[in-house]
Amino acid sequence: MGPSGCRKTTLLNILAGRALNGVTDKITQVEQIIDQLRIRKCADTPIMFISGGEKKRVNIGTELLMNPSVIFLDEPTSELDSTSAVSLMDVLRDLAMQGKTIITSIHQPSSQIFQSFDQLILLADGKTIFMDKPCNALPYFATMGYHSPSQYNPADYVMDLVSQDMKVREQLKEEYLQNKITKHVNTISNLLQSQYLLAEPSGNEADLTNPDNVNLIPNKHESKWPIRFLSQMLILFSHAFFLTGKRQFTFLNFAQALGLAFISGLCWLRMDFSEHTIPDRSSFIFFLMTF
Repeated sequence: MGPSGCRKTTLLNILAGRALNGVTDKITQVEQIIDQLRIRKCADTPIMFISGGEKKRVNIGTELLMNPSVIFLDEPTSELDSTSAVSLMDVLRDLAMQGKTIITSIHQPSSQIFQSFDQLILLADGKTIFMDKPCNALPYFATMGYHSPSQYNPADYVMDLVSQDMKVREQLKEEYLQNKITKHVNTISNLLQSQYLLAEPSGNEADLTNPDNVNLIPNKHESKWPIRFLSQMLILFSHAFFLTGKRQFTFLNFAQALGLAFISGLCWLRMDFSEHTIPDRSSFIFFLMTF
């Protein structure tokens, strides 16, 4: 409830998931993104006359117009000076604080940028050698005998470490794999202890390695999947239709699909299951794949 112009209709459109209509709404959204990315001073400047950091923000702004929940960035700080890189990462940090997921690749950041990430995945030869918070990177490698010098950029030390010879990289990959296996084993063990019933354990602790001490709870699902295949197809088809229906399933596309189906049905109707009809079937498959 409210007087005229208090945005009651706008609220209903938001609740209904309707897209913004009209020039005014679109301009308002653009203005909000300009202020959000801190590029107000170059809003009326041609793209060729702005700096590299501002170009990066403009590229991000074009993606934000679609209001994505996940944003992928490939080395956004490349070719930027340290000040511009930190400023850009501050903008991305603000977007993350607003509930958006920011996934970015980065080569060799400064210590300030390195500590600004929530999670870090370190790769070597296409394999993961570390996945945790950045503040845990140096203590993790220290447990393997690789100690970082004092007053040293953690990102530089980590990059130097993964650039060592093949023997060091193989050791790092093997250590991460073993730690991951150990973590999964502990998780499964805790899950077993919470889901299995122990029958008359001997001593103070139950021996989970002895099958006689464990009563398994019957499996609730006999099939591999909790729902049937047709139900999965129906859910996925409905989801795809909801996402692309307004854009793809127009009247013209629908009429075109019916026309092509009618023509293909007339041309390849009632073909025999014989060897001489193989070229005809190949033509039919090619026709379907083309259109």
